[in-house]
Amino acid sequence: MTAPVLLDVRDLVVTYVSDAGAVRAVDGVSFAVHAGETVALVGESGCGKTSVAFALMRVMAPGARIGAGSRITFDGADLLALDERAMCDLRGRKISMIFQEPASALNPVMKVGAQVAEVALLHGERSKRAAWDRAVAMLDRTGIADAARRAHQYPHELSGGMRQRVLIAMALMMRPALVIADEPTSALDVTVQAQILDLLRDLQRETGMAVLFITHDFGVVAELCSRAMVMRAGRIVEDAPVDRIFHAPADPYTAELLRAVPRLTADR
Repeated sequence: MTAPVLLDVRDLVVTYVSDAGAVRAVDGVSFAVHAGETVALVGESGCGKTSVAFALMRVMAPGARIGAGSRITFDGADLLALDERAMCDLRGRKISMIFQEPASALNPVMKVGAQVAEVALLHGERSKRAAWDRAVAMLDRTGIADAARRAHQYPHELSGGMRQRVLIAMALMMRPALVIADEPTSALDVTVQAQILDLLRDLQRETGMAVLFITHDFGVVAELCSRAMVMRAGRIVEDAPVDRIFHAPADPYTAELLRAVPRLTADR
């Protein structure tokens, strides 16, 4: 039995307007994400993947506009019809995002425990002590050793992998139904990347959340996702189960991307 549709995106257009003119970064994108599903949005840098993510969260860059006729429905709610107050209530509580660069996503002058606890305080927790305890527990759950001590540290005192775990803790603090992960392992070395992917897989199984994983890395797609949507120049050119994407790609661009994936070959 197919899980219900959690996120439904139809004819999404995102345009960037500047003095030099308008550029359409997302050009009529349509897709759905089912409850509990882990799906990839994959493509080369500059194809519009992150613009899709920002449109879903309604945290648009300066000059970015969502086009008329675009539709984003989440759990039955029309996200483009919600006012900013309603969207603020939704962000972090029902939909969360893990950003690509923890160094810029985290507040450098605020202890990491306070930043995680702030999510709970923003969404109804009235006790600062309870919010702090929940934050420490979540940091511990994301694999940060000695979480009670680390919670009192600032971002610059943590490694890149630990900072990424802090972002994951913030994103999962309220056990959202959907997490958008925007290249969350691209700045990490291979060993730490594998640890973060294992963590996301475990947390997805534990919470039942859906994950929209934005990446250019087909290795990550194979490791984590059941379905992949391939994006090129602002459009989705293929949407299929991962096995079919890898073994029988329908679009020539998908096949071209797969041929570009480095492979180890035995010396002859």
